[in-house]
Amino acid sequence: TIRAIRDARRVSDVFNIEVDGDHVYRLLGLGVLVHNAQHYADFFVNKWGVAISNRANELGFDPKSLQYKANEGLAGVRMETLWGRQIERSLDEAYDFIDAVYGKISLKGPLVGADSRMIPLPAVEQQLDNFALKVVRDAHSTVRATTVVVDLFGLTADQVARLKSKINTGLSPGHSTPIIYLD
Repeated sequence: TIRAIRDARRVSDVFNIEVDGDHVYRLLGLGVLVHNAQHYADFFVNKWGVAISNRANELGFDPKSLQYKANEGLAGVRMETLWGRQIERSLDEAYDFIDAVYGKISLKGPLVGADSRMIPLPAVEQQLDNFALKVVRDAHSTVRATTVVVDLFGLTADQVARLKSKINTGLSPGHSTPIIYLD
């Protein structure tokens, strides 16, 4: 229980707390949303270093929902690394990111564990079907993104082949939204 808030104007010890569920809590009337992101930080620091971890935290914070989305932080860092340029987080609910070349990006994936440790999920057929349907829906939408990015992180070669096949089967001839796969 928080008993008081005051401006101490000094360096103080702080303590990490873990919040059940979305792992997010508000600091009363301060307008601050806090996320206990240690699992995410450990993953990114161990994999790519502190600078990438910080960038993943920035890209993973969704200003529309005021929630931290680890999969979007991971995919955002992967996009920037592969494309060699920075992307921006979107404030519009119709898409996730904005890129200077690909425009408004709708991100699908990666399929990572809900326990915040960035462990790829063992994708089952039904998950791949649902994943493919979401990609096809966004590719056909005229009000959403100008590009759909599908992050394949953690999927096996067989799962990637099945997913791409399902997406291609669901696309209507002449759909105009490009789909980019992050391998």
